[in-house]
Amino acid sequence: MSKLVEYIKNEYSTLAQENHVNEIVIQFAALAHLLLAAGEVAGVIGSAISGKPDQFFHSLYGYDRNIDKHDARAIICQ
Repeated sequence: MSKLVEYIKNEYSTLAQENHVNEIVIQFAALAHLLLAAGEVAGVIGSAISGKPDQFFHSLYGYDRNIDKHDARAIICQ
């Protein structure tokens, strides 16, 4: 878990330097990223347990929530 946290922190730190964003803002963004990831994992597990494969695959692939790395960076920078 600490490696994941460190990776996300480094990613957002690089983002802050590239876009001249305050480092404090980046820490909150990294925390939000971790919380969203945890929510996604919980949703996938819950859908799998409930036996609803359509919801499982929807959660897994996140059709309406699929934000790639570049989109996420653009959202954070705004």
